[in-house]
Amino acid sequence: MISHADIHDSLSQVKTLLARHQLLETLVHKQNRVELEKVLNQLAPGPMARILEDLSAEERQIIWQLIPDGDRGFCPRGAAFRGSAAY
Repeated sequence: MISHADIHDSLSQVKTLLARHQLLETLVHKQNRVELEKVLNQLAPGPMARILEDLSAEERQIIWQLIPDGDRGFCPRGAAFRGSAAY
């Protein structure tokens, strides 16, 4: 039979590992975001619009959030955001 101390130790391990998992997930997310922003910042409006057209609505929404507000006006609504709630 497992003692309360053993259960407590296992719970402590699980919580520690979950915290580490969440931290790593956050760090990977931030790193990926920086890499995406780098690529997006190098694109001219035309290629950006074509790329957005080829993405799913969910992917488009993610990318749209990474485009600075001042740069969002370059994309033609009907072309790049067909079916999207981004505009």
